[in-house]
Amino acid sequence: MPQTLQKPWLSLLVILTLAAVFRFTLISDIPPGLYPDEAMNGNNLLEAMRTSDFKIFYPENNGREGLFINIQAMSVYFFGRNAWALRIVSSFVGTFTVLGLYLVTKELLSSVKKAIPPADDPKRKRMHPNLNLYDPGIVAIFASFFLSTSYWHINFSRMGFRAIMLPLVCTFGFYWLLKAIRTGKISSTVLAGVFLGLGFYTYIAYRITPVIIGFVILWFGWLWWREHKTLLPVKSPSNSCVPCVLALFLFVLVIVAFPMGAYFVQHSDDVASRQSQVSIFGSDSPIKALALSTVKTLGMFNFRGDCNQRHNLKCQPELFWPVGFFFLLGFLGSLVTVLTRSLFYLGRSKSPDQTGVFRGLPSDELPSFPLFFLFVWFFGMAAPAVLTSEGIPHALRSIGLIPPVMIFASLGLFYLIAIFVEHIEARLSRLEADEGTETPSFKPTVFQQTISLVIAAVLFYVTMHTYTAYFTNFANDPETYSAYSGDLYSIGLYAASLPDPVKKYVIVNMSGVETRGIPMPAQTVMFTTDTFTEAGRVEKNMIYVLPKDVPGLRSIIPAGVKDPVVIIPLNKKDPNTVSELKKEFPEFKVNETADYIVFTNTSL
Repeated sequence: MPQTLQKPWLSLLVILTLAAVFRFTLISDIPPGLYPDEAMNGNNLLEAMRTSDFKIFYPENNGREGLFINIQAMSVYFFGRNAWALRIVSSFVGTFTVLGLYLVTKELLSSVKKAIPPADDPKRKRMHPNLNLYDPGIVAIFASFFLSTSYWHINFSRMGFRAIMLPLVCTFGFYWLLKAIRTGKISSTVLAGVFLGLGFYTYIAYRITPVIIGFVILWFGWLWWREHKTLLPVKSPSNSCVPCVLALFLFVLVIVAFPMGAYFVQHSDDVASRQSQVSIFGSDSPIKALALSTVKTLGMFNFRGDCNQRHNLKCQPELFWPVGFFFLLGFLGSLVTVLTRSLFYLGRSKSPDQTGVFRGLPSDELPSFPLFFLFVWFFGMAAPAVLTSEGIPHALRSIGLIPPVMIFASLGLFYLIAIFVEHIEARLSRLEADEGTETPSFKPTVFQQTISLVIAAVLFYVTMHTYTAYFTNFANDPETYSAYSGDLYSIGLYAASLPDPVKKYVIVNMSGVETRGIPMPAQTVMFTTDTFTEAGRVEKNMIYVLPKDVPGLRSIIPAGVKDPVVIIPLNKKDPNTVSELKKEFPEFKVNETADYIVFTNTSL
């Protein structure tokens, strides 16, 4: 086992550094361009910064929760109006999520006890004397590593989408909630309520989280009721008053979430518009759509992933194959554990002394909470994806699955190591039983070094694959430039470089959801030129024109006009618009680049 695993703080520091490297390196260059959805966030925040009207929900572009956009405003305030200022917020969020996953995994599995071999077993000490292989901290380290090197998570940690907030609030929120239940600390309880309350301001998929929270409340409420019913002596008020912890948690959560809840009630159409557009219940056969969506969503981890280049690389599985294998092993092994309890006594202890809500309960009645919670978390966060029919499998809509998936993958690696170690233990025991003495040829140090080298090689392989996949394959793929609207960003940069006195006409000859009467693709140019508002357009001398209004431009721009004029269609490959412009303005010069075509009456 790698030596750093014997020092969890050092391992975590290395992993967080690795996570930061993957999420911040070349953030100003990769990904290229600026997708209109990202630009829409930027335009909303620029308007909010000028008017001081920061919203909890921005209704444009099918509606978006406002927390992430308002945080982006601080980034733009400090770093300026550019694409990477919108995206670097995601880099910070993604890096801190790695820490959150470590904390919640360790807290969740803190009640796990390995039945075989016990900690003081001499054979176990011979196999790995300097390391507690079954420490939940080891599982947490592996989980945080898999997250830090996950292409799936890195990709969304480098773009300006609000969905990246979902794994952050869930990991920290569940960590503080589980810790509050275990310790009874008021600070942990309040933090749990704050984080899980803020989740309603992050992303639409978070709205399923009350089901997961409800499961935790019912589980530990039932355990407390069992303890209270038996009239066991109370030794620690903080550990025994679980209802007090849950009541305070719910109070804080409701207070934090109340403004968004009130908005939901008052603007139900804004909140539900996107859900109704993509729901399976809008299809001709909802049951068939549900079955197909479920199969595709579950298959995206190991077989075929999201084919949207912004979400994933060329339909590849969301998990690199070694991690995907560990995930399957962890998922299936955990399922077997829950059904048979043949591998682990989860939530149990052979010790008669229990702590917290487990205190005093017979060991054979202690439930397997950690894995049940993982399955509820997993299937709960799968619901936003499987209940939709658009673009399935959908890596963005499934982003809430990332934390439980990484924990399952870590458990899979853990199971694999444990099974291997126990197999060697069993072989040695049989040899010793046959020979009546300890096997002299066995070298514990060599065994440990072999395991360490194999694990280190696998982790290095995963790291290098992710680096190559993102910074080489993805970054240099022509599809990436197109997926992030690199051409629109180039148009915006060109228009922004023109002097304000130049009259600029942008022909929005691309389709999309209309925002204030103009299709979404124009948002990229608007952000780059700061012309989202009418005041900005007047200041920059910029006018956005729909294709149907192109014939009328001749009356606005008469022949022989002396003032400098530039006309730029967003889609230079649209033959109708281009031919119409050539017909209407035969005296204009035509300048064409790889990204755009410009009609102008002057040399610029």
